[in-house]
Amino acid sequence: MPENVITLQNTDNLRRSGRLCHGLELSMPHTQFEAVKSSSMNVARGLWNALPVDVVKSENPARFREAVSSQEIYLIVANKGAVRRVENHM
Repeated sequence: MPENVITLQNTDNLRRSGRLCHGLELSMPHTQFEAVKSSSMNVARGLWNALPVDVVKSENPARFREAVSSQEIYLIVANKGAVRRVENHM
């Protein structure tokens, strides 16, 4: 696998809003292959990009783990479509 599969997005040519993104989004090359779209790396990228700013910029690993384990963060990420709400499919 190439070293630069996941990279930080180039902010020079992107218009972005601080309300919508945290400035540390990861990007991957676009593809039509379902195997790549559903790969663990692409899923991780989507989850990371959906996290709120305060969680992404957390400098304490214990606080980061606590935040990503919380129900509140799960709902935020689920509402952005980064995870499937399994409780709705039971």
